[in-house]
Amino acid sequence: MKSSPSTSAANGWNDFKMLKNYLSGQAPMEMVIDTALRLRDKACTRRFEAFAFHHGAATPYDRDRLRAEWEISTRVPKNYGGYHRQWNLQQSDEATILMVELKDWIVNKGLPQREVEQRLMAFDFV
Repeated sequence: MKSSPSTSAANGWNDFKMLKNYLSGQAPMEMVIDTALRLRDKACTRRFEAFAFHHGAATPYDRDRLRAEWEISTRVPKNYGGYHRQWNLQQSDEATILMVELKDWIVNKGLPQREVEQRLMAFDFV
């Protein structure tokens, strides 16, 4: 029997709350970036699980095939294409720009978790 995709991955709420607190305070950049990446990973996992559940992926081969399809076609929704960017977080200037962007979205604009996750999912990190 298949289980609901919502039970198979953490909802990220605690990470989002922590990220908001970090960005509102004076947390080190490494803590902010690590939390943002963890939030993105959980969002990707949840959304892929829902995609796989909907498509009935039963075998590991099916899941691998679907994951590749999801990465190409579904991970970045069409209306988020403008956010698609590759970030090299080993470069401090790129990490700083990402931190400023996150602060603008979460603290200044008060975007909800789902919107922030969608934007983060459009990014590729190296």
